[in-house]
Amino acid sequence: MWSSYDGQQQGDPAKLADVLVKIAGMENPPQQFVAGSDALAAFTPALETRLEELRAHVELSNSTDGSF
Repeated sequence: MWSSYDGQQQGDPAKLADVLVKIAGMENPPQQFVAGSDALAAFTPALETRLEELRAHVELSNSTDGSF
């Protein structure tokens, strides 16, 4: 399945390794990291949609808080 992608990747494995080492050494590393502009372009709209949905239902979410 993945053989058709071999050698066609947009990213540079050496650059990814450098970034991962940098992240590992950060005092406050990101909890989420997406490597590559192609991956970022794919994830961003999906995450924005999820955030919009969460914001649309804030009152419903907050309505489950206890009042004791």
